Amino acid sequence: MDFGTWEGLTWPQIVALDPTLAERPANVPRYYAPAGGETFERVCARVAAALEDIGERMTAGGSALVVTHAGPLHALLRTLLGEAQAAALGVRFVPASITRIAIEPSGARIIELNRPV
Repeated sequence: MDFGTWEGLTWPQIVALDPTLAERPANVPRYYAPAGGETFERVCARVAAALEDIGERMTAGGSALVVTHAGPLHALLRTLLGEAQAAALGVRFVPASITRIAIEPSGARIIELNRPV
């Protein structure tokens, strides 16, 4: 996710620039894009496109490894499950955890979610 003017800043530094953010929900990036940054909607679109691209490149029975951060994983859940179901899971991804999905002709499905290593 491109955080624009927030890139490289800590949350206290971001709030110092815009004190109104202190009153917003903790998952602000999902609902607000900083100047020069991208929306969560845009991240979801990029993740959906990447998922489709990986599926097109895969051979039957093949595997791919994707290493990413929590933001794209949340976008993946939203892409696969829809907003309501993804939000209902309330997942807080553990650093270095494993999430496995299967890409099949009928679509992608989650096999394993947020397993700590």
